[in-house]
Amino acid sequence: MAELTDLERLLAENACTRLVNDYAFASDASDYERLANMYAEDGVFARPTMPDKPITGRAEILKGFQARPPSTGRHVMTNIVITVVSATEATGECYIVLYRGPAPQDGALPAMNPVPLVGQSKDHFVKVDGRWLFKARHG
Repeated sequence: MAELTDLERLLAENACTRLVNDYAFASDASDYERLANMYAEDGVFARPTMPDKPITGRAEILKGFQARPPSTGRHVMTNIVITVVSATEATGECYIVLYRGPAPQDGALPAMNPVPLVGQSKDHFVKVDGRWLFKARHG
């Protein structure tokens, strides 16, 4: 296989970084269909709170998100490092800080828990039909 050019590598890194950040925004908006569609059809998701119970398959991942109790949260994604393996595969890691509170009744942000949840995600990305997706996301 041909070596990637610097531009191809940079574009892949950017696309995967964007996916990580888009994921945070979709999660904070409770847009679970959008979240699930960020995974490959056979993708795997392991929540940071249940790392030993991964969910496999886009449809099952969607069901898992939809089963969550209502809440309001704000994810802060930081120290995102992407390693491009090939034109269609990459890995990545990032730190996550989550501020969470009860779902608001009036649409305003609720008082958040004063102690944020801090975690890390290890990601495996694949490019499918020209689009970067999560193959696996382990918290």
